[in-house]
Amino acid sequence: MNEINAKKAALRREVRTQIKLLPDAEKTAASAAILAQTLRLPAFAAARTVMAYSALRTEPQTQALWEELWRQGKRLCLPVCSDTPGIMEARLLAAAADLTQDRFGIPAPAADAPVVAPQEIDLVIVPCVACAADGRRLGKGGGYYDRYLRQTAATRVAWCFGAALRDDIVTEEHDLLMDIVVTEKEVYTI
Repeated sequence: MNEINAKKAALRREVRTQIKLLPDAEKTAASAAILAQTLRLPAFAAARTVMAYSALRTEPQTQALWEELWRQGKRLCLPVCSDTPGIMEARLLAAAADLTQDRFGIPAPAADAPVVAPQEIDLVIVPCVACAADGRRLGKGGGYYDRYLRQTAATRVAWCFGAALRDDIVTEEHDLLMDIVVTEKEVYTI
């Protein structure tokens, strides 16, 4: 493992531990505030098709976002990881009842859900382990989002708990910057 990868791995462990220690009520309130900040973004208002994610317990929750997208008549798609490591596609999700579990056990659209081309997506809500105010993002380490986001001109919005906002994120050439970072207290436009 090279020095940068070692630093990323150590930071992932540190931040995940820190977020796991936050009370669930605090994470729920922070998720609601992040959603409220996102709903005020001009890029959100203009978006017709939004790619979001199925949140893990250490990530800002997205279910309320999904409900708001459907209420506004916007299209929602979620990532589905392929059998090829590092590769994912976006599939349409019309209702929460249509979710199945992907190969990682994460709720995702069914295999027969329509694929949404990257060019059709206007806004991507991107999960992160940690993010910096200047758009540097630390993901889970698989490179799925960095590869996928290169295929779309969509606005990239990272959802990040304030406790996971860090200045010490190291990046490599393949790491993409986010256009906007949203925490429960701040919106950082890059």
